[in-house]
Amino acid sequence: MQSFPSEIDLARLASVIGNLSRITITHRRWITERQERLAKLQSDAAGKIATMETAGGLSPSAAQAIRAILLSLDPFTPSTAAQPTPDPRPAPNR
Repeated sequence: MQSFPSEIDLARLASVIGNLSRITITHRRWITERQERLAKLQSDAAGKIATMETAGGLSPSAAQAIRAILLSLDPFTPSTAAQPTPDPRPAPNR
């Protein structure tokens, strides 16, 4: 069993809290940058699809289907991430 120290090291605690705050701010900034980049990529892709559609190289229904797929992708959502594959081996007998 682990015993807890009788005194709290306030300097160490403050350092840990400072590091955690810094990491949280960096993480939030990274998430915001990724979301902005994703929005730009989606916008660029939609623009290219529209260009292909107006040039006559893509039917309106195909353009809409491609646009729907591209704009629904979100790497931050678990539903669009790769799902684990089930183990093909049979369960052990007990």
